[in-house]
Amino acid sequence: MTARIDGHAYGHSRIYQQAEGTQLHVERAYFGSRGELLPWLADVSSWPLVRECDPLHLGVHRARVARGNAVPGYIERDVDSEISSHLSNATRQGGLVLIIGDSTAGKSRAAYEAMQRCIPDYRIFAPDNGSDLRSGLVSLFAATELCVLWLDDFERYLGVDGLAPSILAQLRMRKLIVVATIRTERYRRLVKSFSLDEEGNSEHRSLIAATEHVLNQATPVFLSRRWTQAEIVRAAESDDERVVDALEHTNIYGIAEYLAAGPKLYDEWRHAWEPGANPRGAALVAAAVDCTRVGLTDPVPIRLLEEMHETYLDEAGGVLLRPEALPAATEWAQRRRYGVTSLLLPGKSPDSYRVFDYLPDAYIRSTTVRPVPDSSWSLVIDSSREDQKKLFSIAIAAENEQRTPIAESLWRTLAESGNGAAAENLGRMLWTAGRQEESIQWLEVAAGANNLEATFRLGWIYEGRKDAANAERWFTQASEAGHTHSMLHLAQLLERAGRLQEAEPWIRGAARENEDQAAATLGRILAHSGRLDEAKLILARAGEEGDGDALVSLGVILDELGQSDAAEEAWLRAADLGSEFGSGNLAMLYSRQNRLEEAETWYRRALEQGLPDAARRLGLFLLRQNRKAEGERYLLQAADKDDSWAYLQLGIFYFNSGRNEEAERWLRKATEADVEESFVVLAATLERAGRDDEAETYYREASKRGDRTASLDLGSRLRIAGRLEEAEGFLRLAAESNSTVAACELGRVLYGMGRVQEAEEALLLAVRNGHTHASCTLAELLLYEGRLSEAEEAWKVAFADGDHPHAAERLVDYYMTVDAPSEAALWLRRARGVNRKKAGKAHSRTKKKNRRRGK
Repeated sequence: MTARIDGHAYGHSRIYQQAEGTQLHVERAYFGSRGELLPWLADVSSWPLVRECDPLHLGVHRARVARGNAVPGYIERDVDSEISSHLSNATRQGGLVLIIGDSTAGKSRAAYEAMQRCIPDYRIFAPDNGSDLRSGLVSLFAATELCVLWLDDFERYLGVDGLAPSILAQLRMRKLIVVATIRTERYRRLVKSFSLDEEGNSEHRSLIAATEHVLNQATPVFLSRRWTQAEIVRAAESDDERVVDALEHTNIYGIAEYLAAGPKLYDEWRHAWEPGANPRGAALVAAAVDCTRVGLTDPVPIRLLEEMHETYLDEAGGVLLRPEALPAATEWAQRRRYGVTSLLLPGKSPDSYRVFDYLPDAYIRSTTVRPVPDSSWSLVIDSSREDQKKLFSIAIAAENEQRTPIAESLWRTLAESGNGAAAENLGRMLWTAGRQEESIQWLEVAAGANNLEATFRLGWIYEGRKDAANAERWFTQASEAGHTHSMLHLAQLLERAGRLQEAEPWIRGAARENEDQAAATLGRILAHSGRLDEAKLILARAGEEGDGDALVSLGVILDELGQSDAAEEAWLRAADLGSEFGSGNLAMLYSRQNRLEEAETWYRRALEQGLPDAARRLGLFLLRQNRKAEGERYLLQAADKDDSWAYLQLGIFYFNSGRNEEAERWLRKATEADVEESFVVLAATLERAGRDDEAETYYREASKRGDRTASLDLGSRLRIAGRLEEAEGFLRLAAESNSTVAACELGRVLYGMGRVQEAEEALLLAVRNGHTHASCTLAELLLYEGRLSEAEEAWKVAFADGDHPHAAERLVDYYMTVDAPSEAALWLRRARGVNRKKAGKAHSRTKKKNRRRGK
């Protein structure tokens, strides 16, 4: 109760009407001399502005530090608009805005953010206790600046020495704002006490009445510990890793609760290991933490924790820690703290517990994390023998923890019992370990159990092995069961085989499910089928929806149609969406258009974006600009990333540079990687080194693989060596690929073997296909056969079509033989003219080279 005080106002002191008209001098009657106040309480200008205030100083709970900040980015709460509305009203008429919620529900943070929004330029007074509140009210009433009174944990400021109803009334009359928080439990306890028929003394009843009067003047806002779905959706947009972690646990905790209570509980657990503290309780919690690490996500029986915890206690020091009794340890670990949280949370089943989720998360991130003991793995597995679901979770955890023998044993046990998913996981793990045939066996078991992931994986394996028939078989099986990723792979497999009509329905199925690359593949298939307008429409529509792959394919089609400007635009849009293939195609387009600076820029961007062959392509581009050192460096960079085509390009570069040993080393790596073009280049490298027998081996291998250049080279070598029968076979292979040089060489071999008519046919074929040098060879054949007039015509063809001085010289010899000196003189002049022209061209080239060299 407020005592009756008689007195009169004087000077400029503030007066307030009290009860029956008595005047009260506030500064003297309530607070004593102003000169006795602490400096920081007396000087309002020293109080911080709301916008300058540190939320931690106002009682906002710390989270774990990230990005140098212990306070995560704020997520809008559903009650924010309500708090802001009440706070805005209070700026006009004063009043108490009281935010009520469980511990760590986010009360202080919501209030802090509301003040930042509504009253950022107010001075904030945040007293530590009721006594400081009473003292600071002198300055608060005297202040000429706008102020807000902040009372975190409101119950601390109630009572005889705190915020009396009369003081709150005067604050309201002065239009001063009070913002306060209180825990739901404390608020309910206070409200409940109002209705009790207390038999205590009058002073106690008066205190309850005063508290009730204060709370009745408050504008309450209730904040739930558990977040609403709308709040969770907003939190999911956060890029703060702490909020992302907390989101995984919203089915049990509030996000603010997880962020705030977690660090405190973690610290309490760490400090409990000290002698005389709660080491046995800490060991029980450690056992529960490791239960989650080995895959048990549901509450576990207390007897399992009791069995496991002795290992952790012994490792920490055992009896030397003076551990408490087991009942006391259990009671300490499951005692409720900070709202509903505790180190061990009770499960639905009697005597079952689960650890507060923050603890394993924090422990795994810590520098003191240790592997789960073998004994814990064994105890957990033994306790879960009859529960396949638990064994499956333990197997996943074992694989994640790189306990491969445990994982394999569990997967095998489950797979042998008919669990298709376990068979698929076993097959996948064995494949990673390089045990490919075992892997395929278990994947086939899983596929037989209708496991679509295993069926797809089998198709993927055979696709990688270039076994199209088996890849198609497994992809088809998975696709028919509705596996959309298999539909994509099946369509692409059929596309590569040219079976476009069969591919189309599968890729349309994948596109309906928005499978990545489906629109791009469908566009390609339609384009190859000649339906360009439909292809462009589909790809453009997908591009508008942000499909970078579709824009890349659209650009390819437009480029092939000669619409390079439109292709450039499509690839630029794809690159803006982050497509490395868009960047790579732009680089090649600009290189082709001789826009070299732009080309280099985009090659480098494609490299930064991770385009698999970007380093190799950039290296080749630089080599073409004669920037050999840079080009070599990027080719080596590509080779370091196991780009097998970079091995080939390095081999060619070193071969052309005369660096035979380096060329051979890289070309051998290329052949080991099965890069087909590398065999013929390696053969040429070995031939240049005089290792003809080795060279022949690689020529033969290249020819066997379909390299007709190798067939020609080998055939020519064999012809020169006089091995005509062997040469014939290789030269026929080369000639069948429309090689006119091979046809000419084949003609020589056949003539050498006495098969004149076949030789003539081969040479005529080469001549008709534009290889005029074959006319010279044909003329020689006809000359030897005595068909002089035909030989004469063949030499004339060689000279007229190929400008061969050799043909003119042979005609000079021929006309001298047949006693036609005038004709001989004519052809002699022609031969000399051709030779002078060639000599002039050679001289001109030499002068240009010398100018470039500065000579």
